Amino acid sequence: MEEAAKLVASLRWIFVCCMLYLLICSQTTANAAGVPSVKKMTVHANAWELTGSIDSANEGTVLKQQLDPSAVYRPGELLGIVPGLAVTQHSSEGEGKANQYFLRGFNLDHDTDLRITVNSMLANQRSHEHGQGWADTNFIIPGLIRNIQYLKGPYYTEQARKDTTIKRKIQFADTASQDIMRSAKSEKKPGIDKVSEESVVKLKEITVRGKERATRLVGETQSASQGFIGQEQIKNRPLLRVGEVVEFIPGMIATQHSGDGKANQYFLRGFNLDHGTDFATFVDGVPINLPSHAHGQGYMDLNGLIPELIDNVQYGKGPYYADQGDFSSAGHAKITTFNSLPQGFAKFTGGSFGFYRGVVANSNRIGDGHLLYAGDVNAYDGPWVLAQNALKFNGMVKYSLDQGNWGISVGVNAYHADWRATNQIPLFAVNEGLINRFGNIDPTDNGKTRRYTLNGTWWQKEKSYQREATFYLTKYDFDLFSNFSGFINSVSQNIMLPGGVVPSDQVNQTESRIYFGGKIEQTLFNKVAGFDMQNTLGIQVRNDLNHVLLNNSNRGVVYNNVSNDQVTVTSIGLYLQNQTYWLPKLKTIAGLRGDIFNFGVHAFTIPQNSGNKTDALVSPKLSIVLGPWHDSEIYLNFGEGYHSNDARGVNATVVNTNQQSNNNFAPQLGATGLVRSKGAEVGFRTEAIKGLKSTLAFWYLQSASELVFSGDTGTTETSGASTRYGIEWANFYKPFSWLTLDADFSFTRARYDQAQLNQASDPANQAYGFHIPNAVGRTINTGATLNLPHNIFAILRLRHFGNVTVDTNNPVAPYNTTIVNFSTGYEVRKFKLQFDILNLFNARAYDIGYYYGYQTSPTSIAKDGIVFHPTEPRMFRASLVYQF
Repeated sequence: MEEAAKLVASLRWIFVCCMLYLLICSQTTANAAGVPSVKKMTVHANAWELTGSIDSANEGTVLKQQLDPSAVYRPGELLGIVPGLAVTQHSSEGEGKANQYFLRGFNLDHDTDLRITVNSMLANQRSHEHGQGWADTNFIIPGLIRNIQYLKGPYYTEQARKDTTIKRKIQFADTASQDIMRSAKSEKKPGIDKVSEESVVKLKEITVRGKERATRLVGETQSASQGFIGQEQIKNRPLLRVGEVVEFIPGMIATQHSGDGKANQYFLRGFNLDHGTDFATFVDGVPINLPSHAHGQGYMDLNGLIPELIDNVQYGKGPYYADQGDFSSAGHAKITTFNSLPQGFAKFTGGSFGFYRGVVANSNRIGDGHLLYAGDVNAYDGPWVLAQNALKFNGMVKYSLDQGNWGISVGVNAYHADWRATNQIPLFAVNEGLINRFGNIDPTDNGKTRRYTLNGTWWQKEKSYQREATFYLTKYDFDLFSNFSGFINSVSQNIMLPGGVVPSDQVNQTESRIYFGGKIEQTLFNKVAGFDMQNTLGIQVRNDLNHVLLNNSNRGVVYNNVSNDQVTVTSIGLYLQNQTYWLPKLKTIAGLRGDIFNFGVHAFTIPQNSGNKTDALVSPKLSIVLGPWHDSEIYLNFGEGYHSNDARGVNATVVNTNQQSNNNFAPQLGATGLVRSKGAEVGFRTEAIKGLKSTLAFWYLQSASELVFSGDTGTTETSGASTRYGIEWANFYKPFSWLTLDADFSFTRARYDQAQLNQASDPANQAYGFHIPNAVGRTINTGATLNLPHNIFAILRLRHFGNVTVDTNNPVAPYNTTIVNFSTGYEVRKFKLQFDILNLFNARAYDIGYYYGYQTSPTSIAKDGIVFHPTEPRMFRASLVYQF
C-alpha cells in the first residue's frame, strides 16, 4: 500500500505538470490548420506547385519572391497580384484612405465582401462610418510580407462570414521560415529561375472517418504498424465469423474453440490473446474488453458487430500510444460505425449447415442530423454432430449531428446470443473411433450472452484546438457451461454425486455486469519557440460492477459453488502527448500515461478472499518519425504498457483444494494488479511505387507475466515473464483500377524467460520448457480482388497460421493451418448477388490445438495429448442484397 500511495502521489504531480504545460502552450500563437504534416512545395519559374495541397482551383499562394514592392504605388496594390482582383483609389482625400477593390463582378467598395487578415488579425471593420467591411492596408510594410494566401468563393468552412467572396491572409516573414528559404537558396546559384524549397511546416487536420487501407498514410501515422481498414475492404470479403473482421489487421488471427456465440480466440505477435487479454478493442468509443470476466480476463466478444455498418477500423500494434491503456500491450483497434448510409439495404444470406442471416439497415435525415437504424438476425447449426442451434440478434439505433466545427452522436445497441457448444476434443478419441472430428464428449455444453449499450460522443474542432468527449453505459449478462477435460478432475478427486454418479469436469461460469465510463480529450495546435506542435491531454474513467460466479456442474446442472463474488474494478487513466516538428523531416511523438486501479472483491463463498487493493503505474511512450523522402518514412518506437489481472486473483489469499468442500484451504499469493510490458520497434513505410503501400516492422516486446490457458479448470493462470520479437511485412497494391492485391506476412519468436511447468496430467511427464503454448510463429494473409466488366467481382484469399507450439517443452510437432476462401458476385441496379465458398479445398486442420490430459469417461484411462477444435469443412453461402 505504501508503494501504491507513492505512485498515486506521482500521478498527482504528473497531472499538475501536464495542466501547467498545456496552459502555457495554449497562450502561444496557434497554427490555424490542424494536425501537423510536412508537405514538400517546389517553386518553378515563380509559381508554387499546389497540386494535391488545395481545395479548389481558385485557391493559391504568392511567395515573397513574386512580390516586387518597388513596382506598386500603394501597399494595397500588392493584392492585385491575385488573379482577377483590381485595386484602385477613388478619393482625392489622400493616400491614407482604404483602397477600392473589384472582383468577380463585385464593386467591393472599401472591402464589403473581401475578407483580409494580417497574421490572423482581421483587417475588416464592421459598421465603419465610411463603409461596411472597411479594410485599410496602408499600415503594411511591403518588404516584410512573407506570402499571400488567397481563396475565392464561399466554399471554406473556416471563414467567419458566409457571404465572403475571397479570403486573404498576409503573413510577415519570421526568422525560422527565412532560415529555411536561405538554406534552400544556397543550393542553387544566383540567377537560376528554378529553385527547390521546403515549405514551412504546415499543420493539417487528420480525418479518420472514411479512411481505408488504400488511403495515403505517409505523414499521418506514428509507427509502421499503424493503419486503417475501410468498408471498401470489408464489404465483399467472405467471412466465416463476425470476429474475423480483426483479421484485416496484418498479422492477426481469430479462431474459435467453442460455439459461435462465444468470443473468438485471438492471436497476434506471438500472443495467445485468449479471448482478448492483450488486445484492446473499442466500438464507437465503447471498450469491449471486460476485466474480471467469468471466463477470461479481458474477454472481447465482437459478435455484436454488424460488419456492413463498419465505416473504418483504426489499428495500432505495440504499447506506443498514449491514449491506450488496459489490454493494449500487443495492440488495439478502434472500430467506427457509419453515422448515415447513402441508401438503405436489405440483405439475406443462406448456406450450408443451416446458416441463415438477414440484415436490414437504413438512415433518414431528422432535423439537421441523421438517424441510422439496423437489425441483424443470424441462425447457424454448423457441421457438428450436435447442432449448435446458434441464434443471434443485433440491433442498432444511432443519431448523429455534424455542424462543421462541432458534432454529436448518440447510439443504442443490443445483442442477444444463445448456442450449444462443441468444445475442443481429444485427438486420441478421434483416432480410436470414439467420436468423429465434429463430435463431442459432453453434449450439454451451452451458453448465452446479453449486451445492451448506450453511448455518445461530442466533438468540437477549431483553428487552434479540438476536443472530444465520449461516454458509455453497458448492461451485460453471461452464462456458460463448458467441459474442457472430460472426467479427469472428478475422477482424480474422487468426487461422487448422490446415486453413485461420477460427474463430469463441466464448469458453469456466469456473471451479471454493469459498466460505465468515458473519456475527455483536448488537443491544442501550438507554435512554441518557433516549432509547430500538438499537445494532447486526456483522461479516461471506467467502473465495472460485476456479480460473478464459478460453479461445478454435471450435464448442465449445477451441483457445487466454487466462488461467488461481487467484484468492483475502478480505473482512472491520465495521459499527455506532445507531437513536435523539429525539422521538416523530423517529428517526435512523446507521451506519458498514468493509470490507477482499485480492485474490490466481496467473496461470499470464501470470505477470506474478500479485499480491496490498489495498484498504479506510469508508462512513458516515444515515437520518432524521419521523412518523408520519396513518399517513404522511417519510424523508431519505444513504449511501456500493461494489462490488468482479475480482481479475484489480485485479492486471493487462499485456494480451495477440494471441489466439494469449503474447508480445505491452502495459502495463495495474490496476483499483481497491473502487469507491465515493454516494447520497441523499427519500422519503414513507403508509397514510392504508384499504387503500392508497403510497411516493414522489426519489433520486440517483453511482458512481466503471462496468462495461459489451463486445461484443468478451463480458465487462465498466471505464469512467468516472456520475451517476443519478430518481423512483419504488409503490402497493399492496386496496379490497375480493376485489380487489388494484398499480402501480409509475420514471423515471431516467443519464449518464457525461465522454464515453466507444462500442462500434462501424468506426473511422470511433468517436464519444463521455454515455449509459450499456442504462440503463433507465422501468419500469412494474402488475396486478390478483381472488379471485372459488367459489375462482376471475384475475391480469392489465403489464410495461414503456423509453427504453433502446444506446450512449454514442445512435446509434439507444431501445427499449421491453411484455409483458402473464394467469393464472386454481380451487381445490377439496386441488386447484388454474392456467392462464397469457405474452405475451398476442404482443409482438415486445427482451428486451435492444446496439449493436456483428457479422460473421455469415468472408467477410461486419462491420456495426455493434443486436444483440438477442428476447422469447419467446405461450405457454400449465397447472399442477395437489395438497396432502397
